[in-house]
Amino acid sequence: MTTSTTLPRLLEASQLSERLSDPQILLVDMGTAERYQQQHIPGAIFLDYNLLTLNQQPAPGLLPPLSQLKQTLASHGIDGSKTIIAYDDMGGGRSARLMWVLEQFGLKNSCYLNGGLPSWIRAGLPLESEVNLPEVVDNQFIFSGKSLISKTELLALLGEDQLVIWDARSPQEFSGEKKLANLAGHIPGAVNLDWRKTWSADDAMRMLPLKDLQRQLDQQGITKDKLIVTHCQTHHRSSYTWLIMTLLGYSRVKGYAGSWGEWGNSDDTPVEN
Repeated sequence: MTTSTTLPRLLEASQLSERLSDPQILLVDMGTAERYQQQHIPGAIFLDYNLLTLNQQPAPGLLPPLSQLKQTLASHGIDGSKTIIAYDDMGGGRSARLMWVLEQFGLKNSCYLNGGLPSWIRAGLPLESEVNLPEVVDNQFIFSGKSLISKTELLALLGEDQLVIWDARSPQEFSGEKKLANLAGHIPGAVNLDWRKTWSADDAMRMLPLKDLQRQLDQQGITKDKLIVTHCQTHHRSSYTWLIMTLLGYSRVKGYAGSWGEWGNSDDTPVEN
């Protein structure tokens, strides 16, 4: 049997179903605790999404203290020895956030179940309600922050030809019509492509074909020769857009964890609308 290390980063339900008994994978449910207790994929553990964020206003999407984050991963059995397969039932943003966090510690052995739980259910695959407790492990992770950019760093890059900012929020948030911070609008020069245009609600929330996504990005000027910074309100939706670009082979992609929650509530940040 093919080992789990060869699993594609974008994993289909049928592929996962063949690997459920593989001891070298760790299946992580990133949905809600309530739904997990009702039904989840057999063998999956639960990880509370809020543990991967600072979860404090006005910028809840910022990372929590690194020692706390490392402990969260260790207490959920994540030490780099297994392939992490993440899924949720909310479009993939929560799963992608876990994968993005793992990348900050240099861990690339993670996969996203395409479409999450809805695609698993549509395929008629088994579910369970038994709570699976994770094995507590030790990890020696070293934080690199490779795919992270701070507000200060982004401010310094504004106006640079190499920079493209992908705002993954809705058009209403981008224009300022919908206000979710003290300031409304968008970061100067940003381009707007709503993350909801990258997956299909009619196809069990599965990601659109990569060739179609590449076409969308090219049309927006989000090209592989640029430094791409992606954000939303809390770096939930934009974790998913970060994942898309990694799947497409972009080499310079950063997530702005503070996102509009930080930018739109700061006194030193320019805004367009």
